[in-house]
Amino acid sequence: MASFCNRCVGTIARLAAQPQRSLAASQLAVASFSTSTIAQAGAKKGKPAKSPVKRQGGGFSKVKVGGAQAKQKAEAAALAVRADLIGPEPDLSGLHEFTNEVTNEENVGRPTRFVKQRWDAISTFGLPRNIAKEFARDTPTTVVRESTVAVIDRMTKAPNPSSESNRILLSGAKGCGKSTVMIQAVDSAMQNGSVVIYIPQAINLINSSSPFAYNTTCQTFIQPALSAQLLQAMQTANKSVLSTIKLGQDITLESTSAVGGSTSFAAEDGLDKLVAAGAKSEGLSVPALEKALDILGSQTEVNVLLAVDEVQALFMTSEYRTPDYTLLESYALSVPRLLLDYISGRKALARGTVLTSLSFSSPRYLPTLELYTGLAGALPPPFPLTPYDHVNEYHVAHAKGLEVMNVMEKLALGEAQGMMSIWSKKGVVAHPTDELFLGKFAESGGNAREFGRGLFNTLAV
Repeated sequence: MASFCNRCVGTIARLAAQPQRSLAASQLAVASFSTSTIAQAGAKKGKPAKSPVKRQGGGFSKVKVGGAQAKQKAEAAALAVRADLIGPEPDLSGLHEFTNEVTNEENVGRPTRFVKQRWDAISTFGLPRNIAKEFARDTPTTVVRESTVAVIDRMTKAPNPSSESNRILLSGAKGCGKSTVMIQAVDSAMQNGSVVIYIPQAINLINSSSPFAYNTTCQTFIQPALSAQLLQAMQTANKSVLSTIKLGQDITLESTSAVGGSTSFAAEDGLDKLVAAGAKSEGLSVPALEKALDILGSQTEVNVLLAVDEVQALFMTSEYRTPDYTLLESYALSVPRLLLDYISGRKALARGTVLTSLSFSSPRYLPTLELYTGLAGALPPPFPLTPYDHVNEYHVAHAKGLEVMNVMEKLALGEAQGMMSIWSKKGVVAHPTDELFLGKFAESGGNAREFGRGLFNTLAV
């Protein structure tokens, strides 16, 4: 105790020997020295304390209050600046609507815009990645091409209405416009009052991105979530048409869930009720999807279009694995297997078309050896085949009978001019000139995707 008192006396003596400071300064020094952070926070009437945080370079600093609000204000200001630079969405109402009346030889190269109602219906199924990115903000537009006219004519003027003889495979170089031609065909089918089932990304059916389970009843691996999503899109895009198609017989769907149960439908019920039930319940989705396609395949009152992009994914080993870590083939999964029934001709739409398309955008999912073998020379393989190449005969059998239609690898000059006109109306090409057009056309080699990319890059000029 004596030593503590001596230290206190010594400290008071040293303070008394220092020069006198102002009252405010001395009070501030004492407060900052003797008052804890908690006490200061209480003295500021609820004002949040500034907790010290360590800097990367060493030392400590205090967190700035309102940093998140300042960041939000900065982001809002940046968005406002970008909006001023981008400007309002261009007015493309002057473009002709994409209709069946303009899909003819006389209108090849004509720039058009998709009707919003039908585009929204198509979008419920999803869109290919590059097309979804392109039209994320702009009005969906397209150009009538020779391939557009050829594919739509082939679908509408087929001598046999059954899909057994109308199974088409769109092929062509990467970026030539296969996905766009397919969307044009889907839009055309909707105009004719057809039931449309559109799969824009078949890779998602096999890449192990959705739940699956083995079902002992059907002895295959079912995909209830994918089935429910497809039924939901079918219901949204085709509700008015599905309601006109009657079931024709009493139907009972058995649930595939662990809980079990069943749902019954009367013969006079519309197909839309069965589709809606499958879309609402994943337990009913798998049998509901199969039964819906059976009914659509047997009826002869309404045309049906089954369109599958990235179809090469259905002719390869999937990324799903069994409990013993064995990779599953695509036909061991419920949704790919059901689609392959109609693509291969094992099942047929009495009045419909199966339209498929290859995609070369993903190096991981390129067309397989089985697909080239099944097409029997209709699609030349990119490498020579040898007797030592092993193929899966099931995949080969599924590819047989597909009619290959090549989308033009190069744009015609009139088609390229139509694309140039669209980019000009959107404000991407500020000063369209013949030199710019011919330069970008030569740079791209006539490839549709590269030509559009080259025109878009002129925005920075």
